[in-house]
Amino acid sequence: LEKVVFLPCWTGMFGFSEPVASLPDHYRGEHCDSISWLARDCSKPGRTGVEMICAQAGAHWSRDNLDMNKGDVLEVVKGGLEKMAGQPLQPVYAEVHRWLYALVDKPFGKAYLGCSEQRIFAIGDGMLRGRVEAAFESASRLCDHLEHAVM
Repeated sequence: LEKVVFLPCWTGMFGFSEPVASLPDHYRGEHCDSISWLARDCSKPGRTGVEMICAQAGAHWSRDNLDMNKGDVLEVVKGGLEKMAGQPLQPVYAEVHRWLYALVDKPFGKAYLGCSEQRIFAIGDGMLRGRVEAAFESASRLCDHLEHAVM
């Protein structure tokens, strides 16, 4: 598992008293260094209520600024949102989190690792590639293996 390399991600959550119409419902790209992914929480199916925006900084920016003060990171990520929105923003709630093992940079290369005799296995997104779908695929392949090993 030493082969698996993760990249960090500073993630901000912002709440607003009114919808921020100038921000997209979702975004993935490199609009600016401080925003590489964004999601408007209430745009997801079945979600209503307060306008909540989750914004993630790019992996390389996050790595280069890993030890930055949380307050300073909050201002940088908020500034990225303001740049995307084209206007100043006044969140009623704002928080950032330093997610150290957020993105898979170099996966293990196999769906799972383990020992059937000892019944210990490792699965997850770090095995195949990033994203939750890879974690599901990793677990699914292990389940298939175990099902055939028992049969």
